[in-house]
Amino acid sequence: MPSARAERAATPIGEDGRLAMSLGALSHQFRDTEHEYDAATTRDKDMIVIEGATHGFTPCTRCETTPCQYANSVKNFFDYVHDWIAKRY
Repeated sequence: MPSARAERAATPIGEDGRLAMSLGALSHQFRDTEHEYDAATTRDKDMIVIEGATHGFTPCTRCETTPCQYANSVKNFFDYVHDWIAKRY
């Protein structure tokens, strides 16, 4: 049985010509995000990485060099997604 990663890699992304957005968190593994972005065949696609965010886009406090350095990671994520969608709809 193939791994979840192998199944994801084989799944076409954006093949139907719709929009595609790949989101990654800088303090977490974002290599899969790059693969998803590269695999998307749609022309309107975007890849972002939120600095200081964990896998769930919450602040990575152990990554901070100053207290609350990444306290706005969730806001940054939702602001970007909102603006990305609003620009297209």
